[in-house]
Amino acid sequence: MKALFWALAFTLSFSVKAQVSRELQEAINSVPFARFDYPANRDRNIPPQVASPQAYAFAYYSLPYAINLEMVADDLTEGYVGKVILFFNSVKLSSSEEKEILKKALPQLQKLLDQQYFDASVAGFNARCTFSRSMIARISANGRVIAIIREILSTRELINQLVQRINAI
Repeated sequence: MKALFWALAFTLSFSVKAQVSRELQEAINSVPFARFDYPANRDRNIPPQVASPQAYAFAYYSLPYAINLEMVADDLTEGYVGKVILFFNSVKLSSSEEKEILKKALPQLQKLLDQQYFDASVAGFNARCTFSRSMIARISANGRVIAIIREILSTRELINQLVQRINAI
């Protein structure tokens, strides 16, 4: 009996074919690709195509370099963190011009980071004080904390890149 069942299952597995309609295939082909890389001479009046970390948005609008966003695995959050990659050689600037741009950007990024730390502490307080019996409410509160921590990690990484660049000039 088992042999008959396995023979039938084996035969059916080779004879069943998935059918994709023409409309479904056209819909699949028309899905746009998300774009994360932008050249240095991008039009800053047009926003990025997808939602992105605040550090990426800052780099997109405020820094003259070509940029990209890479998702890297993070052990702290057990997920992925958006790492902003700057291509410093994509623009021709003198050392003094570049240092001036970077020195202007660092306090703005530090202000953003301070706001993110504040938001994280508020979200953490809310997550600890969620006494709701609803699992959805608790998951939502903890999810906000994780999202803000990822934002902090992205901003911290961008600050480190800019500091390293200032020291290298």
